[in-house]
Amino acid sequence: MKRFTFKGKNIQYRLLGNSDSPCLVFLHGYLENLSMWDKFHYLSEKYCLLLIDLPGHGSSDTIYQKHSMPLQAHIVQQILQYEHINNATIIGHSMGGYIALAMANFYPEYCKEIVLFHSHPYADNSAKLRQREVALSVVQKDKDRYCRLLIPNLFFHQKEHRLEILSLIQNALNMTKEGIEAAIRGMIARKDYTNFVQSTTIPISFIVGKHDSLIPDFDKMELQFPDNKFYLLQEAGHMSHIEDWNNCKIALEKILY
Repeated sequence: MKRFTFKGKNIQYRLLGNSDSPCLVFLHGYLENLSMWDKFHYLSEKYCLLLIDLPGHGSSDTIYQKHSMPLQAHIVQQILQYEHINNATIIGHSMGGYIALAMANFYPEYCKEIVLFHSHPYADNSAKLRQREVALSVVQKDKDRYCRLLIPNLFFHQKEHRLEILSLIQNALNMTKEGIEAAIRGMIARKDYTNFVQSTTIPISFIVGKHDSLIPDFDKMELQFPDNKFYLLQEAGHMSHIEDWNNCKIALEKILY
């Protein structure tokens, strides 16, 4: 594990593979950490992999009361600069996808391609904003209960993945209340990237689970972004790398290769 210092706080990350190879940056989602990408380590045979514990997650410190998407994109850019990596394919799961889009917006020279992995470019609507405000209130009162209730709903096949769900819950329980709150506030504040996705010259691909309740209507997205590649995984909710690994792997390889 390597460490980058930002504003006096520690950001933990890993570099795998040959540093001279094309770089893939992996950005995990909300309540996750860089270990979610363990199955993807095989890609280090062809690529240099940069895996980051985002602020307040995993072994990285909480920096501010709000971790905005541009802030986290800036941290990713600073790590790339520190490691002398000029550009990369950015793969973001859920919240990590929001950060990937902020990277493409603010640091396009660093972005060869973006992969939105169970993610989307939309800002929260009024109903989702209310849900996040409720989540803030619940976390402040009982963080552990919040984590135990949220994680199972990310899965389509909950019974088949009880052990993985328990492991993810434990990872979330290890986070501080402040880290969770900072992430929620950052997601509340994020901007809409619909027009950006439609106009940017940076290639953007989508990998989506058919049963993912956190992703807006798939057919609508395909119509709205006709120039982008979409891969729909039939047996997955929000966590295809666990629920439908073979098809998840195939979809990503089609994008990369």
